[in-house]
Amino acid sequence: MKRTTVLLIFIVFTFFKQVYFQYLTGINEGSIFEAANLLMLISLLSFTLFIAAAISWISPRKLLRATLIISVFLSALLFSDTLYFRYYNNVMTLELLYQLGLIDTIGDSVTSLIGGIDLLFFLDIPVYILLLQKLKKHKNFFKVERKKYFFPAVFASAGALLLLLVSLNMPFELFRFDNIYTIKRMGISYFHTVSSAEFIADVIPIKKSIQPEELEEIEQLLEDNETGSLYHGVAKGKNLIIVQLEAIQHFVIDLRVNGVEVTPNLNSFRRECAYFDDLYYQTAGGNTSDAEFIMNTSLYPADEGAVYFIYPHNDYHSLPGILNKQGYSSFSFHSNRAEYWNRSDMHENLGFDKYFDESCFEQDKTIGWGLADESFYMQLLDKFDHTRPFYSFIVSLSSHYPFDFFSGYDFDTTGIEYDLMSNYLKAANYADKAFGLFIKELKDRGIFDSSLLLVYGDHQAIPKNKIAAFE
Repeated sequence: MKRTTVLLIFIVFTFFKQVYFQYLTGINEGSIFEAANLLMLISLLSFTLFIAAAISWISPRKLLRATLIISVFLSALLFSDTLYFRYYNNVMTLELLYQLGLIDTIGDSVTSLIGGIDLLFFLDIPVYILLLQKLKKHKNFFKVERKKYFFPAVFASAGALLLLLVSLNMPFELFRFDNIYTIKRMGISYFHTVSSAEFIADVIPIKKSIQPEELEEIEQLLEDNETGSLYHGVAKGKNLIIVQLEAIQHFVIDLRVNGVEVTPNLNSFRRECAYFDDLYYQTAGGNTSDAEFIMNTSLYPADEGAVYFIYPHNDYHSLPGILNKQGYSSFSFHSNRAEYWNRSDMHENLGFDKYFDESCFEQDKTIGWGLADESFYMQLLDKFDHTRPFYSFIVSLSSHYPFDFFSGYDFDTTGIEYDLMSNYLKAANYADKAFGLFIKELKDRGIFDSSLLLVYGDHQAIPKNKIAAFE
């Protein structure tokens, strides 16, 4: 066998895997001969040729091992990208290395995303293993090639030419706004190459300072926002209770399924208060933690990865910090472990006096990821500090993806064929039930009337194309 034969096998399989990812995820659709898809294919081929050029310098006997190692890595990366896309509608980046510790907690969610068709990403691995076995048995398995420097030059030149051809027709100025658009136009290889380079550039320490005039402008904006709001000061001196509902989307509000309200308690609550229904979630790789960050700092999260991992020690102009200066106590509650999303560090840095995690609650009833919301709400009420005005930031958990726990839950979803939607509506109904008990207990304990209560959902749960019929 010739070295070039192995390289051609590598090119074919590597190119196929990338194209398979593009269409399996639905990022690209339609004929491969459509202009946009054709340019994407050319871009993928160019990066494949670059990789082939890099490894074609390796000696024949080591080449098979190199192709095997690289193929395993690429297959694992594309497989991970696929699962991540199914969950977050986005792809993996180097920033997510900070979040590898979360995998053990979301194990059930990950396994629910895997399909048999995903095995095609690893289709080439047995081929390389078989060739390696033959190499061990036959010392002269590879034929001697004198022009060993010819193909690296050809691969690299062809890759550069193809990339240049594609680049002439690309709106690169739009790529910074949407990862999926970037991948659709240039392919997954381009995205990973560019995003990795940007990450490496970002982590290189560079001392940055804010100019005095910039600081003055920021302070003036903050002052104007504090005094210019229609609702400024209306709840001065009252307790502040914020409930971040896990995965609760707007479309379930006032929704009836088979004549029954999905969220009767939230529906009733919204009719008694100010209701804002024209909001859009701005979470990124940090998902739930990003929503917490936005709420408590009024800042956008990191565009890639989770700000809770990337910038946990920055100084923030935060809601708990501001209220602490006004004489409030501030506490955060979530029935997951403190290390998850790095809350143990971040909540302290945001200014919370204490973060109550799963170790602070009796695990008397569990649902899905942990302590059931009903028990969680009842237990945290006993931890409120009534000696002075308080801020309590509460993050619910039970209605977390993949919602399989609720498949047998007593809420009629007859007629809904999409299992994920059916289970989600049951989860939303349970989350609403628990919230209703929380409201009742707040009133019974005399806390409700002396508090400002804010409730919102943290991020998307159901893909947009699956909820159109419910809106």
